Amino acid sequence: MMPGANKTWKIIIFARSESELITLEKKLEPIVDGIIIDTRPQKEGYQITGFCLNEPEKSDLNSCILEDTVSQGVKLPKYEVRQIFDADWEEEYKEQTKPITVGRFFIYPDHFCGAPPVKKVPIAISAGLAFGTGKHETTSGCLMAIDKIVEKGTALETVMDVGCGSAILAIAVSKLVPKASILALDNDFMAVSIAKENIQKNNCKDTITVVESDFYLASEIALFRPFDLIVANILADPLIEKAYDTASQLKLNGRLILSGLLRKQSKDVINAYNKAGLIMVDTLELDGWMTLTFKHRQKPKS
Repeated sequence: MMPGANKTWKIIIFARSESELITLEKKLEPIVDGIIIDTRPQKEGYQITGFCLNEPEKSDLNSCILEDTVSQGVKLPKYEVRQIFDADWEEEYKEQTKPITVGRFFIYPDHFCGAPPVKKVPIAISAGLAFGTGKHETTSGCLMAIDKIVEKGTALETVMDVGCGSAILAIAVSKLVPKASILALDNDFMAVSIAKENIQKNNCKDTITVVESDFYLASEIALFRPFDLIVANILADPLIEKAYDTASQLKLNGRLILSGLLRKQSKDVINAYNKAGLIMVDTLELDGWMTLTFKHRQKPKS
């Protein structure tokens, strides 16, 4: 280690299940400057690594991660904090954030210096603190579902991305349907900031509007509603809770893509949206994670 080198801190957390992995990731995002998710199970569980430019306060970790996750029924996870050097962080981040291909999409980070493959749709993503690099099965599933809807020729004039994170899904729609008006929502101001950066670097700022909003509270939604397509890659419980509210944002025959749920959770999600007046028209499973596509066909069941 070289004298005078800049130091940073690494927070390592182990989740005991894939659903806990997503919950903990979203809790860690507000207090770190970079995040890496390893979806391969290890002996201790699924590893989440957060990087901080300043030493994290233990009280912040406890309040932002531990106490909140306990209130959601998640037991205290195993975690540790290590001091490292910037060069170590940069190399590890580059190693874990290589370009990936998902269907027609080629998703690449800022440090990628090559040329995107011919006939692929390029998406530049600096994930930073925000969920959504395309690597996780839920994001990949949503990208594939979006592509399938577009390939079928479904008219998409207005689109909403709920819990947009890095805005990868909103950008994907904009790349495939340049004339669509897209609204991207997230309740975390850091995610909104990163989403705006990604939208700018993908030359989509004229078609995507980003708003900080907890679900459908933002007044800007009324300017776009009703929607031809809504995409929500979040968690099963809030998806179920907001089923009727989500359905009310859609046009008749509008499409809805949901992800962020495991196979065992899908039945409850499907039932909630059936009651809200939607029928499921497609499913995709990737390593136990489900992506569900619905169509708005009828009035909600009383």
